[in-house]
Amino acid sequence: MGGGGGSSISNSATRINALQIQSSASGKPIAWIAGRNRISPNLIYYTDFDAVAKTTKTKTGGKGGGGATQKDTTYTYYAAIILGIGRGQLRSVRRIFRDKEVFADKVVDGVTQSALAQIGLSFMPGTADQLVWGYLETNHPTEAIAYSDTSYVYAARYLLNDNAGVQNHTFEVDGPYQVPGLPDANPGLFLPGLLLDPLDGIGFDPRWIDDLSSYRDYCLAENLLLSPVLDEQAPCSEAITRWLQLTNSEVIWSAGKMKVIPFGDQVVTGNGVTWYPNVTPVAHLTDDDFLTEEGEPPIQLKIKSQADSYNEVSLEILDRDHEYNTDVVRAPDQAAIEQFGSKPMDTIKAYEICNTAIASHSAQLLVQRKLYIRNEYQFSLGWQHVLLEPMDLVTITEPALKLDRRLVRLISVEEDEDGKLAVVAEDALLGTGSAPNYPVQSKTGYQGNQNAAPGPVLPPIIFNPPESLLLPGETQVWGAVAGAGEAWGGCEVWISADGDSYRMVQSIYGRSRIGRLTAPLPPGSDPDTINNLAVQLSVADQLTAATTAEADSGATLCWIDGELVSYRDANLTGPGAYNLQYLRRGRLGSSVANHPADASFVRLDDAIWKYSYTADQIGHTVWVKFRSFNVFGRSLEDLADVTPYSITLSPARVVPGVAQGLALVGAFEAPYFTVGWSAGAHAADRLIRIRNASTNALLREVVTTSTTFTYQLADALVDGSLVRSYRVEVIERNSAGSAPVAALVVVNTAPPAVSGTAATVSGTTANVSCSTSVAPDVAGYMFVYATSPGFDPTITGTIGYQGASVAGQITGLAPGTTYYLRAAAFDTWSSVRSQLNFAPAITFKT
Repeated sequence: MGGGGGSSISNSATRINALQIQSSASGKPIAWIAGRNRISPNLIYYTDFDAVAKTTKTKTGGKGGGGATQKDTTYTYYAAIILGIGRGQLRSVRRIFRDKEVFADKVVDGVTQSALAQIGLSFMPGTADQLVWGYLETNHPTEAIAYSDTSYVYAARYLLNDNAGVQNHTFEVDGPYQVPGLPDANPGLFLPGLLLDPLDGIGFDPRWIDDLSSYRDYCLAENLLLSPVLDEQAPCSEAITRWLQLTNSEVIWSAGKMKVIPFGDQVVTGNGVTWYPNVTPVAHLTDDDFLTEEGEPPIQLKIKSQADSYNEVSLEILDRDHEYNTDVVRAPDQAAIEQFGSKPMDTIKAYEICNTAIASHSAQLLVQRKLYIRNEYQFSLGWQHVLLEPMDLVTITEPALKLDRRLVRLISVEEDEDGKLAVVAEDALLGTGSAPNYPVQSKTGYQGNQNAAPGPVLPPIIFNPPESLLLPGETQVWGAVAGAGEAWGGCEVWISADGDSYRMVQSIYGRSRIGRLTAPLPPGSDPDTINNLAVQLSVADQLTAATTAEADSGATLCWIDGELVSYRDANLTGPGAYNLQYLRRGRLGSSVANHPADASFVRLDDAIWKYSYTADQIGHTVWVKFRSFNVFGRSLEDLADVTPYSITLSPARVVPGVAQGLALVGAFEAPYFTVGWSAGAHAADRLIRIRNASTNALLREVVTTSTTFTYQLADALVDGSLVRSYRVEVIERNSAGSAPVAALVVVNTAPPAVSGTAATVSGTTANVSCSTSVAPDVAGYMFVYATSPGFDPTITGTIGYQGASVAGQITGLAPGTTYYLRAAAFDTWSSVRSQLNFAPAITFKT
């Protein structure tokens, strides 16, 4: 709002002319998904790149004129894009992770905004008959493709990053086969679904798959539900083998059909389903059934040492509760670890598990099989047992091995070269195939969402600070703001002179400690040890106690409706509520006042917003908006939705501060002395008073704007008798009043007693002398004599010689008389004998 000339500075960013492709990969498989998981998309199309220039002007420089105008030109980039997500039909996009921002459905003014809508994307679910994107049909008809059976998101004018690239996106999506009401899918459904998938399957005939209802019920009852994502080229058998391992099951072929049989051996109920295991042996095998060669045992037993068995299983999963970040879930058998030491199995990457409870249960079932199923039996059977198949339960009896109807599970049944059935079995220890479902608490930890809504600021406290808080000649308005939301990180400050057109002046980071008084604070003395300052902070924060020295120095300074107060004791009385005690009232020249309950309270710290204005704006009203952003500096509020607050610019005048550092300049060793000091804050001039330090009598009074003062010998002679001790008082003044007195006592000490006093008598004349004085400002010497021993030369006796020389004559003495002589040096300030330091007396006789 000032005038004057200035310079202009222009800065322009480099313009980028094409989209920077960073996330598109030719030949990358489009993901196949079941259940709910997080998928990285692939940029499959873009067009209509646009760079939009934006120029902002900022005026810098001193108040009232001059300075420079800086113009900065930046570019915002847009493009029409398609991001491919998954193969086949997906149900929905739930959350979007863009760089470090997280977008989820939210309700605004009673209307639900989807995550896609918040960033300007739309969704094609990937149906076989989905329509072509209308934008391409209209603007690029030759490139319009429906992308059937491919789910994707798209936008006609999508905001790119500052480098003209598509931000790093991942999407949490709901795929097929989800269990109703649950996020994950049933392996008993998606396993055959993958094999039979007309797009991504391996050509399975539905007649090759046996009834999987038992496996589906087992997975559902045991809550062994998965959400796999296949987005890399790999053999299908690898994924199926891992899924079966994670669900405690095995696949077999029987009569030309694929069967999946769980290892579970106890009744399980969960998710509304009860699964019943079949633990009845299908055969009881004895020596009559085993085929053996002469000299060989009917059953060969291999026992794996427990010391060599895995006693710890770890699964690396994607934790849905922590934005699908990897987590390792362990299932240790502590008793085995303590007895045999840790034998961990290699960590299994189980990214189809997105729930820690499922991972913990799966790992527990697996560690039980690895640790407790240690006996392996090999034997041969005849063709009468040709109907036996892997995963069947049988009993074996062999007296030589002390086996009596030992329950075992067949692992493999194969025809050997002699036409016999070679069988491998393992122990079927009932109980090892099942485990209770314990509740598992997800690991706690920080989850950053750079898109978290900050929420608006609480009603701010904007005030004209006391002049004593500002530099000389400075005019400012201060504001204290805080947001109640957990994600609130600060705000931009926008100011307007008319309440219509706003400009940003600065950013605030962090909350101010603001609040209200919960009880009146009456006037009090300084320090105030009677009254309590009861405060309730708007957002629960900490007001720390201080030492007495810190309180006295203003280290805990607070603003209470214009009065500046510092405190020592801070007693917590509730969340964000304090009783502050030992109050220093009326600090920095502010007035001690009566403050009612609900009066505004501000702790003056670095979080205060400060805005400087010029003298010609005094009396004007300005409007301020505080545009919140979150702790990551993002998710700015829309300026149009931010509430404006107004204040009239009116400086709060205060009395000046006391003069600082009043001290003698140089030494008082001349016919004058000079004192100097630093001006008190906001002082216009000062009153200087010179007093006799001994009597406090006022000798001289002077008004000056200088910060030094010299008192001459001539002034002292005019003001009265010379003295050697003066009190100098400096009182800083302005239109609001006077500061407390700053005082200094200035002393000029007479030269020390001389040495070497001597007298030589010739008749009635004595030649007297002494040693030269060490005083730097010595002006001369004085010799006083008397006929009485022990006389006081400052009062009695005769001055026989006074002069600049250390030697002189005393004449007119009486003959035959004994005299006593004392000498002293005097300085440039005073030769008054009552102020001098005399040497001890010597005796001479005429």
